Amino acid sequence: MCKIPEKEERIWALWFTSVPGIGRKTLYRLEGRFGSLKRAAGATEEELSQVMKASQIRSLREFTPTPDGLLRQCERAGVRYVTGSGSGRPGTAPAPGGREEAAGRDCDGGAGLCFPERLRQIPDPPYGLFVKGVLPDPDRPTVAIIGARACSGYGRECARLMGAVAAAAGIQVISGMARGVDSISQSACLEAGGTSFAVLGSGADVCYPAEARPLYERLAGEGGVISEYPLGVQPVAGNFPPRNRLISGLADLVLVIEARERSGTLITVDMALEQGREVAVLPGRITDALSQGCCRLYEQGAHLVTSPQRMAELVWESFNVKRERGRSPVKSGRVSQNHGEADTGEKPHSAAEKRYARDEENAEGTLQEVARRRNEGENQGAETQASGVEKQPGRAAEKSGAGIAADAGERPRGRTEEPGGHFSQLEYSVWNLLDLTPQPAEQLYRLFQENGGKEDLPELLTVLMDLELAGECESVGGMYAKKEREPRKTGTCELQTEDN
Repeated sequence: MCKIPEKEERIWALWFTSVPGIGRKTLYRLEGRFGSLKRAAGATEEELSQVMKASQIRSLREFTPTPDGLLRQCERAGVRYVTGSGSGRPGTAPAPGGREEAAGRDCDGGAGLCFPERLRQIPDPPYGLFVKGVLPDPDRPTVAIIGARACSGYGRECARLMGAVAAAAGIQVISGMARGVDSISQSACLEAGGTSFAVLGSGADVCYPAEARPLYERLAGEGGVISEYPLGVQPVAGNFPPRNRLISGLADLVLVIEARERSGTLITVDMALEQGREVAVLPGRITDALSQGCCRLYEQGAHLVTSPQRMAELVWESFNVKRERGRSPVKSGRVSQNHGEADTGEKPHSAAEKRYARDEENAEGTLQEVARRRNEGENQGAETQASGVEKQPGRAAEKSGAGIAADAGERPRGRTEEPGGHFSQLEYSVWNLLDLTPQPAEQLYRLFQENGGKEDLPELLTVLMDLELAGECESVGGMYAKKEREPRKTGTCELQTEDN
């Protein structure tokens, strides 16, 4: 069997990745069964049925874009695609020194665009990456700086300080370009002459949040914007937890600057521990809700960073230890979410990823898949007679059309507890329109306009997703409901929003 040229195979990988309903697990199975994705594309339905579902095969046959057409689309967007398949398949040992340029590694031919060796070794590696700019330099240390989206003044100042000092110490900064700690630390790093990278929960050509456009453009020119999602994929809440494993996977150390005890930031920490990454936290006031996550992580064994210099020392120490080993980090586990016990198990996925990540065979996050899921939810809602919202983590119950419809003039019902001062006026206005009964986005938009809202529907959908990420809203089938929670027993702590 002749070997398929790497460039040609990468183009077919780009095509398969863009097919609705096909995710990285299916891609690895196809590669294992047929030896290459190009051969898989020419396989019969009977052969494909050995590794694919009937719905996936149907989606494959109905997909009309050509590989060359998708490649041209990437070129127009300034995005390149690199895979971790072939002879450098995830799970194999890296070349001496851990250099991605070694023979057998899948590179795009451009500087800085070889599939990261670090991501080959994580429990659930991506099949490929879409990159606008370059990828992190494997010969330089990297810190992931993460934390609250609605951070305090203290958090903002610390994020700026840590980003700037990282640049001065020759450390790359990686984060998610989210509001708050992420974007502040990345901007400070670039301002200080450093290099930073953003991993997105959308396509690499989609800037989210919209106000981060200047940072997005600068990252693309002076660092990199990275995503495993195809071009055009919009940010939805389910995309962010899987995205977080790439942020931690590319880092030597994960630094947490402000996090509530239950927050999306801690999902990234959980994944970092699964990957054997070091975790560090900044101290904060014990009376501050934004300090509770950091305090809990410190109790469980996280490093305590009391100065920017200490942060730089920890990152360089971790980087040098891994370089001396000549291989990716073992699962040593500096911190464990399990009451401080060492995390040494060979679990295939973190608990957070099991809970939040979608089935990869269903192509998480693609535009077509999001539409299909919403349509399914609406169809099921029309057939199901439900009287209330099911109390299931992360989603509302599906309701009948009659149960969902509400009088546009009726004030929404919900918990009496209101979000604190860290919500913007727009976010609070939208939150106040939500009910415990799910409502279609179009109905919420009508209510929003009737109450004097000036923003358009896309902006309203962005705010709804922000509320969902903050744990204040849940959606299913294109409908949104206020998240039902137990009221606080001591009502002095303000609500904070976190990035997933």
